[in-house]
Amino acid sequence: MPYLQAPAATSMTINWISETDEPGTISLSGPGLGKSGKQSSAPQYLDLMEYTRAELDQQIEGLEQGSWLKSNSNYKHSVTFQGLLPGKSYNYTVTQSGETHSAAFKTAPKGGAWKNVRIIAFSDSETEPRGRTEHREWELSPVNGYTADSIQRPGAGSKWDQQFGMTTRNGEPTLRYPLDQSTAFNENLKHIEAADPDLVMMAGDLTQGSGYQPAWDEFFGHVAGEHSDLASSVPLLPALGNWETYAALNGGYGTETDRTPAVISRNRFLDYFSLPQDPEHPEYKGSYYRVDHGPVTVLTLDSTNGRPDEDTRTGQLSGEKFSGDDTNMAAGNLSTDTQDEFTFESYAQGFKDLFPGATAQDFDLPNMDAASAQWNWAEKQLADARANGQIVLVQFHHSAYSNGVHGTPPNHEHPDN
Repeated sequence: MPYLQAPAATSMTINWISETDEPGTISLSGPGLGKSGKQSSAPQYLDLMEYTRAELDQQIEGLEQGSWLKSNSNYKHSVTFQGLLPGKSYNYTVTQSGETHSAAFKTAPKGGAWKNVRIIAFSDSETEPRGRTEHREWELSPVNGYTADSIQRPGAGSKWDQQFGMTTRNGEPTLRYPLDQSTAFNENLKHIEAADPDLVMMAGDLTQGSGYQPAWDEFFGHVAGEHSDLASSVPLLPALGNWETYAALNGGYGTETDRTPAVISRNRFLDYFSLPQDPEHPEYKGSYYRVDHGPVTVLTLDSTNGRPDEDTRTGQLSGEKFSGDDTNMAAGNLSTDTQDEFTFESYAQGFKDLFPGATAQDFDLPNMDAASAQWNWAEKQLADARANGQIVLVQFHHSAYSNGVHGTPPNHEHPDN
C-alpha cells in the first residue's frame, strides 16, 4: 500500500513498493490541481532489500519456516505532487500491476488558518516476524526497582506467571506481557487511527534491526499493508535509532574489519523513506529534517553518532571510566557519544567497502555535537521557527536524560549503548 512522506502545506510525496519494474500511476483529485492530477512513477530497484541466506534459512519457533517472507524483488515508487492548496483534502488512487488502492490526505494548514492540530508520537515498535508469537518482558529497572508505595508485581508461580510466563533480565525474574508484540502494535495502531491525527512522529527503532529485511516486511504490514493503511492517509515522520544501525542476524552492528552491516541498515531506512533534506548536505539523505504543520514545527534529529567517538570493545574512550550511581554523573565525566558500537572512522570504511568509489563527501552518517553540520542546521531551524512564533517539537531517539536501564554512558562502569 502507499505511504505518505514529506508533508507540507502545498505538496505531498506518496511512496509505494512493488515486485515488478512496471511503472505505476497515481491519480489525485482535489482543489487547485487542474490537469496535473495524474502522474506515472519511475521504479527504483532496492538492491539492499534482497533477502540474505541467513534470512531465507531462519527458523522461528511457533511459525512455519519462511511463512513470513515476502517478495525478494522490491521496486520503490515515489511521486511528489506540487502546487496543492493549504489545509485542503485530496483523494488519490494508486494503480500498480493491475492492483489499486485508494486513500485520502489533508495538506498542512498555513498561517492562522487552523482550528486544531493533533500529533501522535511514539517509538520502539521494533517489528520482526518473531513478534507474532513472542511476549516480551515487562521490564523493571534493575537500578531503581519499585518505589516504597508500589504494589508489587505478581511473582513466580502467580496466576500471571501461569498464564503468560516469566523470563529473566539482568539476572532478575521478570514477567512477560499479556500480548504478543504484533497484536500489541495492532491494538496501539487502532487507538492511533481512532484519534485521527494529522501526523505520526516515530522516534526511532521502527524495526528489530534495520538491516534485517523481514523486520521491514513486518513494519509495513502493520502501517501500510495487511494490518492497516494508517500511513496511506497520515504522514509518518520517522527518526533513526540505534536499531536503524543494527542488522540483527546479518551481522549486528558489524565489526572493526567489516562495518557494512551498519551501513546497510542505515541505508535501508534512508531508501524506504523520502524525507526533506538539508540542501547544504544532501549526503545525509534526510536523516535529519524539518516539517511544518500549521503552528507546529517538528525537527527530527539523527542521534546515532555523538562525538568524540567511544568504543568500549577496543578501549577507546574520551575520558576515564567512572563508577557509582547516577548522582556521580556530571558534565565533567559524562561521555557525549550516543553509542559505543562503532566509530565514525569504522563506519566510513564500511561505507567505502559497500559503495566502492565513495568519498568523504558521500558518507551518510551525520555527527551530533556542537561542531557538526547537523547542529548548525538545527540552530538555524530553531531560530527561524521561534522568530515565526511556531510551537517547536524536537524528536530524536537517544534519551537526553534517563534513570532507567538505558541511562548510563559508555564511560560508566556499567555502560549501556
